[in-house]
Amino acid sequence: MKLLWLARLSRPDLSFAATSLASHISRWTRNHDYMLYRLLGYVKGSVSLGLGTVSGTEAIPRLNLFADADLAGDPLTMKSHSGHFVLIEDDEGTSFPIFGGLRS
Repeated sequence: MKLLWLARLSRPDLSFAATSLASHISRWTRNHDYMLYRLLGYVKGSVSLGLGTVSGTEAIPRLNLFADADLAGDPLTMKSHSGHFVLIEDDEGTSFPIFGGLRS
């Protein structure tokens, strides 16, 4: 649960892996232990990663929306997933994510 909280607050790159592991909590196997070990190793090795910054220039920042969908892309359930990601970007190329979501 702490990993899900971290993913929600500051590390959206962890969201898919953490929720995927959490969905298997009722039928946990040794393979899931290994996947959790690898995920925590990634978190430990990427402590310096964060959301990002936007510079304090006078230019008006832009809102960018990115959307993606796959058709039956989950090999276990054959469900379709769609997602979106919103960020603020300035003229210098720095960006700060605001929101991201996944829908199945």
